[in-house]
Amino acid sequence: MASGESQKHLLSLIRNIASEKSQEELRVSDLKKRLLELQNDLNVANADLDGAKRSREMAEQELRGSQVQVSMIGASIQAQEARISLLQQEILKLRSDLDALNSEVGFMRDEFVKSMCELNKKIRQFQEITVNAFQMEQPGQLCSDNGFLKGLEDNITCLSTQMHELEAEYEKERHDHDKVCEELAHVERRWFLVTAIMEETKQLQELAEYLSWRRYMLLLGRTCRRSAHVQAVDQTTLKTRELKPPEVCLIRYLQFQVKMEMELLLPINKNIFPELFAASQRGFWSGLNIQTMIHILWLA
Repeated sequence: MASGESQKHLLSLIRNIASEKSQEELRVSDLKKRLLELQNDLNVANADLDGAKRSREMAEQELRGSQVQVSMIGASIQAQEARISLLQQEILKLRSDLDALNSEVGFMRDEFVKSMCELNKKIRQFQEITVNAFQMEQPGQLCSDNGFLKGLEDNITCLSTQMHELEAEYEKERHDHDKVCEELAHVERRWFLVTAIMEETKQLQELAEYLSWRRYMLLLGRTCRRSAHVQAVDQTTLKTRELKPPEVCLIRYLQFQVKMEMELLLPINKNIFPELFAASQRGFWSGLNIQTMIHILWLA
């Protein structure tokens, strides 16, 4: 009996030891799993930290690039402001020159009118003196008046020379003023012509795109229908004729527009541009291409 109890006690001890060992193994496995989870979390945190560092570096680089762009934009703005200030100074200088020219022309006009009034006054005095001299019929007095008349003639000659000089200066200033006005009008006409040509070029580009698209659709339709060359039947003569390509229509349209613009502008400037006027009269524009016509109009 005692031996049986000792065996039972030994078996119970063995079972307890085995259960404790299994529990320790389970606890060790749980700790290993927890360690692996913590290592994974650490790796994820390190990856997030690296990503945050990279994003920070990229943000710093973008900030530096933005600062460089801002500095470049500021420099360009300063350059534009300096250019605008120079243009404003030139405009003010030209305006002051024009005002000075106008004031000088007005002063010369006033001086001319004043000199003419003085000349008329002296001519009236001379006429009165001559009438009085003929009425008095005194030889001594006539001899004394001859010197006075000679002095008056000299004064009249001097005044006439001054008047001619003033007239020459006035005509010169007027010619310069007319020349400046003519150049200004010519620049305005050139600007208007360039603007019109740019608008026409834009319209022609849109028309060319439309015509190319239409031509592509026609070719696609022809390919779908048949592969033979399509011929259009003339309803009046019942004869076949080939369809004209859209490039020919485009060039003819541009030639017509340029001819109309030159007929509107060249009669005004036929005295300034006689070669272009004569070329437009003999139909010179019909043989030019698009680039040549635009270049000639720009040079005009």
